[in-house]
Amino acid sequence: MPPSIVDTDRGPRRYETIEVRDHDRDQDFNWAAARDLLQPPAPPPPAPLHGHAAADRRMPYLVDHVRNALEGNRNNALFWAANRALDNGSTDLGPLVAAAVEAGLDYRAAAATAASAQRSRSGAAGRRASPLTQATASASI
Repeated sequence: MPPSIVDTDRGPRRYETIEVRDHDRDQDFNWAAARDLLQPPAPPPPAPLHGHAAADRRMPYLVDHVRNALEGNRNNALFWAANRALDNGSTDLGPLVAAAVEAGLDYRAAAATAASAQRSRSGAAGRRASPLTQATASASI
């Protein structure tokens, strides 16, 4: 607004008033339309990956994560991986328990950690079938 000055490629120039409009019109400003224009709706969140295909595709990476965890962090790595597997729709955490045992965790501790991850979800998602059936079978061999 005048008397502001702006630098241009032709040197400093003053802002000029080009047109003065009468604000006493019959038509009011549409504030709702302006708000919609300035704040468009947020995009929908990405759909969660569920089902056996997603779980089967990601399980090898989660198993590697648990298998390669350093001593002192194996339990945390297993808990994290178990939660990601449950996020992906897996119902069998046995491969993760087996990887934790392979990495040096005691079977009982690994099975308890996997069960804890599953219990942490049971309140919101309902009870799931036991994920430890495969791990129990493989540990007894």
